[in-house]
Amino acid sequence: MSWFSWQLKIFDKPGGVPVAFRAGGAATAGWPTASVPHTWQPDFIDHPMFRNIPSDIAPDDPPKVPRDVNPTGAYVKTFDLPASWSGGRVFLRFEGVTSNYLVWVNGGYTGYDQGGYTPAESDITERLKPGRNTIAVQVHRWGSGAYIEDVDQWRYSGIFRDVWLYRTNEERLQDAYITTDLDADYCDANLRVAVQKTGGAQTKGTLLDASGRAVTTMTGDATLTALIKNPAKVAVDEEQLRRQSPIPDQRLHHRPRHHRRQRPPRGRMRNP
Repeated sequence: MSWFSWQLKIFDKPGGVPVAFRAGGAATAGWPTASVPHTWQPDFIDHPMFRNIPSDIAPDDPPKVPRDVNPTGAYVKTFDLPASWSGGRVFLRFEGVTSNYLVWVNGGYTGYDQGGYTPAESDITERLKPGRNTIAVQVHRWGSGAYIEDVDQWRYSGIFRDVWLYRTNEERLQDAYITTDLDADYCDANLRVAVQKTGGAQTKGTLLDASGRAVTTMTGDATLTALIKNPAKVAVDEEQLRRQSPIPDQRLHHRPRHHRRQRPPRGRMRNP
């Protein structure tokens, strides 16, 4: 089974999508397939459109979206949940979908997002079952957020970035917000890390220099702090001072070589 092959059928408007597709199965038997990530227009399943100043939505009346014509893609993907993934939490993450979309897992509503060019994810643990599972995604060409994305470009639609599942332990680090405030002389810096986590374990953080050597180690609960003496200062043309460390996790996905790893989550789906 390839994670890149999804069933996909295009409808003229959201109201034309059969409700039964959300559970997959017989309701989507015989549907054509598409390789995800992709966009509809280069795949010749919707017409391409280029706009500079004018909107491609008619009538141009934000935040309203036309109901009679709004091309809608119904995506369905089945997958087998690894037996080793029992326990912990499982998240479904979309790196980019435009313009807006709704998600169901095994027929149960999971979330909605309309930040087309920003990632969004949702905890789908309670919707999953051992063995075969189904994801259904309803993507609309136009949503209220499409007016904000009105820039000089070709207008594309679809799941245009990676989709993947990942599993974490029940006790986990959810997010980290890092500030590095320099003193009045722009010499030393106060390093502060505010973390969001589940569980009661303490948090430990280590600051590394450009060569990978430990500069300091911090331990705390929700906030870690340290005074850094005369740290290297980042200039806009000194990208070598930026360091990205991979986050160990378990993922059910393989990326094509030409797709780069995206930034950490910026948003979460709205859950019912």
